[in-house]
Amino acid sequence: MRTRSAAAALVQSGRIRLFRSGSEWVRVNKPSLRLAPRDVLTMPLGRNVRVVEVLGFAVTRGAAAHAQLLYADLTGRGALCEGSVKGPHDAGLERP
Repeated sequence: MRTRSAAAALVQSGRIRLFRSGSEWVRVNKPSLRLAPRDVLTMPLGRNVRVVEVLGFAVTRGAAAHAQLLYADLTGRGALCEGSVKGPHDAGLERP
């Protein structure tokens, strides 16, 4: 996301999902929702879905390099993705 307003619009659309430890996946539709470390978010970005875990928060706004230390990108790991479907390549099958 390039702007806060674009991020808020995505949240308000109800297309973001949140997983909190000891809970289930829930749709997020309020930009004001407070996140906590270890929360996992899924969000559609273009034709892909991105999965990120919140690691921490910054006291002040800073450089992008610092912001990248505050989350872990879990996209592609599959274990946390709700309803993930495995394809033939995941089962070790070769293409004919």
